[in-house]
Amino acid sequence: MTTDAHPAPASASTPAAARTGPWKPRALAVAAAGLSTALIWIIANAGGAALAVLPSDGGDPLTITWPRSIALGALGAALGWGLLAILERRTARALRIWTIVALSVLAASFLPLVFLDASGGTKATLALMHTAVAAIAIPLFHRGTRD
Repeated sequence: MTTDAHPAPASASTPAAARTGPWKPRALAVAAAGLSTALIWIIANAGGAALAVLPSDGGDPLTITWPRSIALGALGAALGWGLLAILERRTARALRIWTIVALSVLAASFLPLVFLDASGGTKATLALMHTAVAAIAIPLFHRGTRD
């Protein structure tokens, strides 16, 4: 019986599907985060929520549109993915650190809603959008990641 002192690299013996890494669930999370915010927007709009924020300087209201909700939901998830990718290259506890940061960012995202000059329906819609992005991104980013 012969033993090989230098085992073959994982890429040589691992099927291509197993080598793709966690990018597929993470890409799905980015897309799903954007779509979930659009779905929440549709429901809130149908329910009569104003979906407008009044700026503190008294200017024109900022209207929350469905394209804006998609873009910002996907952007939030994409930024989370970027942070996780950086942490994975720099620390052995990347997923644990990232999860704590993600939950902290979610909690902090509710603070401006308290002081926002908007209707209760708009505030509730924004809070639900923030929660939906986190509820999708956190579990999907965990898929395929070891910590």
